[in-house]
Amino acid sequence: MTERRNRAVEEALAERLRRGGGRMTFADYMDICLYWPEAGYYQRSEPKLGKDGDFYTSAHVGAFMGGCIAARLDAAARRLSRAGETIHLVEFGGGDGRMAEAVLNELRSAYPDTYARLRFYGAEGSPYHRALQFDRLRSHGGAVQFIAEPDDDRIEKALRESTALVFANELLDAFPAHRLIRKRGEWMELYVEGDPTDGTLRETSGPIRDERLAAWLGAHPVDGREGQRIEANLAGLDWIAALGRKLRRGFVLLADYGDVSAELYAPHRMNGTLLAYHKHTAGEDWFRAPGEQDLTTHVNFEWCASAAAAAGFVDVDIQTQKTFLVEQGILNKLQSHDGSNPFSPEARANRAIRQLLLSDGMSELFKVMTMAKT
Repeated sequence: MTERRNRAVEEALAERLRRGGGRMTFADYMDICLYWPEAGYYQRSEPKLGKDGDFYTSAHVGAFMGGCIAARLDAAARRLSRAGETIHLVEFGGGDGRMAEAVLNELRSAYPDTYARLRFYGAEGSPYHRALQFDRLRSHGGAVQFIAEPDDDRIEKALRESTALVFANELLDAFPAHRLIRKRGEWMELYVEGDPTDGTLRETSGPIRDERLAAWLGAHPVDGREGQRIEANLAGLDWIAALGRKLRRGFVLLADYGDVSAELYAPHRMNGTLLAYHKHTAGEDWFRAPGEQDLTTHVNFEWCASAAAAAGFVDVDIQTQKTFLVEQGILNKLQSHDGSNPFSPEARANRAIRQLLLSDGMSELFKVMTMAKT
């Protein structure tokens, strides 16, 4: 079967290459592939998540992750907000709305006092996903204020006006990242060149031209072996810095997969962490069908913590997903059953909990980063 081509993304890439003298940074390539208006992977009006999409998130493994996030948000609300104050709950990059639904359901049932004070704001860049969120969150119509573009002025107003609780699941990994290669003891940037219309896109190395990238690597040096490739997600760090400027008082929870520098840039990771996802299959052919597959990199939480501290956040903490879930009481959700029916609600719930906790699954690779503004 002939693979579908995304002509709009191909044309956008070709134009960027023309303007760039025949090459662009990988961050630019990733940005166009994922976010080009109406045509980029995340902007298309097609399923990306779940069995009909290309990948799953923890929101698709039952509602337990959302329930644990709700417990942590409630604790933060009671610690940071003033008596009777309206609390603004802001989710960034909520996709199809499953995580927000799970969080709001748990807040309504288990923490009704906090829920009664909540006003929910969704910050989502995809019109397709905004529509899905509106539909999925109908039962919380009294709490939902609006779901809008992340740069909508009303989102910033919500962060400034009152105590705000912010959460995002698998957001940071989707920001466009630079790629670098170690050559003769120096880091060189990997650029993209070729023709997107005939399948000849490829990587080529050259000096780092981005002054911010060079400055960040100077302040956060990375050792590497000859030929080793790494990623640097400056856009994600910029997002944390911008959130720090906008948030007046509140709490932030970011769940994603990643690690610290020592692991991400270890000798066994010679080709970096960049992966392409298509129909639940991960691969390293990121120039295949531009705009038709997800591109993602592991999050450097060590760098994120540094950016958060510089942005004025306090109590910055990073845990494995397993530790976070256990601390929020997920083991209390396990249900007794006689085992005669493996498809019973109790058996299905227990399997979902095990999947979230198993060390060879999401549990150790996924991290939960929390921080506050007081």
